[in-house]
Amino acid sequence: MKLDFLYLAFNRRAFTELTFQTMIENTDWTHVNQLVVYDDGSTDGTWEYLQEAVNRVPVPTILEQTKYRSPVALTNKFVRTTDGDWFVKLDNDVMLPPNWLPEMLGVLERNPDIELLGMEAGMGGRPDPEGWDGVYYFEPSSHIGGVGLMKTTKFRKCGKIMAEGRFGFGQYQEKFEFVRGWITPSLKVVLLDRMPLEPWLSLSAEYRKRRWQRRWPTYQENDCWWDWFVDEEETT
Repeated sequence: MKLDFLYLAFNRRAFTELTFQTMIENTDWTHVNQLVVYDDGSTDGTWEYLQEAVNRVPVPTILEQTKYRSPVALTNKFVRTTDGDWFVKLDNDVMLPPNWLPEMLGVLERNPDIELLGMEAGMGGRPDPEGWDGVYYFEPSSHIGGVGLMKTTKFRKCGKIMAEGRFGFGQYQEKFEFVRGWITPSLKVVLLDRMPLEPWLSLSAEYRKRRWQRRWPTYQENDCWWDWFVDEEETT
């Protein structure tokens, strides 16, 4: 498998610094062909941070500044230019836990028909449920979100995602009948824009005010999806 990464950023430098460094540290890069980073016109120092940060990535990296103002349009651009078989799509609010990539690839190996495998926390049920055998499975779904493993060759066959704004990916999945679903039980993949704890709660409020992100429901405070990095921060 030839696997590429797509990382999208638009402002939210505090999120970018944390998620990009965590991606570097918690990814098994032996599986990755290249990383493509699109900064979609940031004005808060995110672009300057990424110019330095890409030098720490242990695979070939492409960094480009764009002004599409659309994750869908950027995904179309990426699919037109990559020759990979699969790609991982990440936004700059996605915190990746240790060992996430081998677990995702293991699900693909056991389920070769999959074309979209989502990994947002909670969509595949509770992490580490009682009685779990330690093996991750595939749970079919009517949709996945914009974060996960995606089969590039299926995108090329179907053509571009027609909607160029914030929406359109769900309708695209239905129209072309992707085999799609979530890894289950859930990996502890956390979206910072849904965190109910500080400093992320206040940062999200600021970013929404600046129209840099949409409003999303927050996780419940008693959820355990983020313990792996919150506990680590408290001990450093």
